[in-house]
Amino acid sequence: MFKTKKDEPTARIQLAIDEAFSHENLEKLIKENALTEEILDPTRVKETRFEMERAQAQKLAPYFIEQFMRSAFEDLNGTMQKRDTKPKSPAVRFEITRVPRDICSNHREVLNKYERICFDPQYVHIDDDAREADCIDTAHPLLRATLKCIIDKYSSHLKRGTFWIDPRPQAQDICLLFIIQDVIVDELGHSISQKIHFIDVTPSGNAQTAGFAPYNDYEDPDDVQREAIRQYLGQIAWPGRDVERNAIEFCSKELEKHKSEIEKKRNDQADRIEKAVRERLNAEINYCDKNAIRLRQAGNEGNAVQEEKKAADYHKRLTRRLAEIEKSRRLIHKSPVIIGAAIVVSKSFIDSISPSQTDDDATLAPTRNTKEVEKIAMDAVMEKERHDGFEPRDVSSENRGYDIESIKVTDKDSIIRFIEVKGRRTDADKVTVTYNERNVGKNKGDNYILAIVRVDNDNPESPVSKITYIPNPFKDSDCFVTQISYDIDKLEQMGKQG
Repeated sequence: MFKTKKDEPTARIQLAIDEAFSHENLEKLIKENALTEEILDPTRVKETRFEMERAQAQKLAPYFIEQFMRSAFEDLNGTMQKRDTKPKSPAVRFEITRVPRDICSNHREVLNKYERICFDPQYVHIDDDAREADCIDTAHPLLRATLKCIIDKYSSHLKRGTFWIDPRPQAQDICLLFIIQDVIVDELGHSISQKIHFIDVTPSGNAQTAGFAPYNDYEDPDDVQREAIRQYLGQIAWPGRDVERNAIEFCSKELEKHKSEIEKKRNDQADRIEKAVRERLNAEINYCDKNAIRLRQAGNEGNAVQEEKKAADYHKRLTRRLAEIEKSRRLIHKSPVIIGAAIVVSKSFIDSISPSQTDDDATLAPTRNTKEVEKIAMDAVMEKERHDGFEPRDVSSENRGYDIESIKVTDKDSIIRFIEVKGRRTDADKVTVTYNERNVGKNKGDNYILAIVRVDNDNPESPVSKITYIPNPFKDSDCFVTQISYDIDKLEQMGKQG
């Protein structure tokens, strides 16, 4: 096996080193000593990537923040105007000639005016212009001060309640929307999780989740619609305070699942931290004890006493850290709190109860057709995705700004795309896109697809006449507009038929 006996010890040492530093042993060592969960598993990497893609679709910057800031300045009588942009093109930079006094008083770092601001980091510098723009993001003092000012001005409206109109075809006729806040803390008082939940409760008392930030697409009713809603509410029987209890009970069930997931991750992390703390501090204690014995044997009593004191301090520190780790394991789920509520009425339903409507059948028939067309369109796109090798999932009820989340996993790569489905009859010439759909589409770019499905109601056996996919359809639209209608024929010319 060995060329000479002299080579045998060296070869055995080399073999032992190779075994100790093998790929399997190194992975085991990293896993045992990591203070966080294992992140090298390919499946977990793909799941994390998909979670990041979903989060990116809902990110606040730049489009949601831009819409908020422009609306807030308009409401507070501030002055913000476009600059450094071509006529009729989407604004990328703005100038603030006057910051409202209420905003300035909320933060010392806020200036009275800003020569150049932007909401997308890529526009901090434009071409050869050396003048830098302030990027307004979640950390900028101007945004924080503006947000505080708006909350101070309108927080009472959350408690008082309001009316909203839901323009989506799949919306319920009427429901009570509750805004519920929940907090999970540990025994050390550290906040572990804070969430805002939106829960719909129908007049019959049934509760369900309203999805992610549903208010983004809601509209304010006019005076006539408000009066029609008030008259209708006087004719129906809400189940009293049971409505609040139903909403909180529904929310609590969801939160228990969330708390269980957090506890598992928290305990895994605490186990790793406890192991590391014990190993390090016990090593220090043993080192000090050995030093004390050695020094005492050498007749150095003073230094031996100092080493014993160090060992005692390390022991107290170990006891304190272990107690803190144990408290960090124990989570306390505070009772959910209702921080706001609103009556939400669907667009089709408000039209049916409006005083201007006299024939119920005339208004209800289009509603049924609209919902039927939407269902046919959803089924057609789901089938097309499966045919193209994707695994589609219907998320239309979650109000994410898209209807279908479609995933394709291959040996080389993984693809996730977000599809907003618009089913329209063959004689329709317009398609309306909401604020939330447009901003999510702008966030995702080419991974966002607007699917237009032409449905022929006169052909029940084969109702789908055409499916058109338009990737990144809103790249040139202004995020400040709440809703916008597009010409279907022009959109279909931009897209690809399936």
